[in-house]
Amino acid sequence: MEKKNKNNNKEETHELILFNESTGTESKQFAPEPKEFVDQEDKINMIYKLVPFGGNYLYSLLITNQSTDPITEVKIKINFPRFFKLCRSTPPTLILESIESEVDENNNEQKEIEQQQVVMEFERLDGNSNKQINLYLCPLFLEKKGIIRSFVTFVNNADFVRAIDIDPIPIQFDPFSIERKIIPSSEIKQFLDKPWIKKAIKS
Repeated sequence: MEKKNKNNNKEETHELILFNESTGTESKQFAPEPKEFVDQEDKINMIYKLVPFGGNYLYSLLITNQSTDPITEVKIKINFPRFFKLCRSTPPTLILESIESEVDENNNEQKEIEQQQVVMEFERLDGNSNKQINLYLCPLFLEKKGIIRSFVTFVNNADFVRAIDIDPIPIQFDPFSIERKIIPSSEIKQFLDKPWIKKAIKS
């Protein structure tokens, strides 16, 4: 009988699992990383200019995204008078279309100005980057006046569509005249002695 009790005690002891008293450790609470919201209200800038370029004019528009978030669905519309011809552009992918005529409010006769429109679209403009558009415009007529105007729309980081209306640039071609002038032969000789003047003898 004693042997059986000893065996039973061994089996019961074998089945027991002993836990040591663990020293209590405080659980660490991990705070979530703060997420920064970038307000793009004043971080999308447009720089534009119209300058003479040889016998033509260069209209340049620079779109700058100074925020860290991208903007999407960027659409650019540039209106210019029909007395300009679009010679080339960078980037070359664009749509050129005619639009309804606008009334010249500065003219007492309320003369309508025929307009053309260039449309460009970009899927995305990354943060801290820019995009430049150049239009090379050739004037077809003189003594004309009109305006060049640009519109930009895009979707910001808050999924809102924003539109920016850029101030118009007035254009006016004033008439000019060429007057004849008698130049002394000494000045002609000095001009011909310039190193960049090429001379040729034709028979």
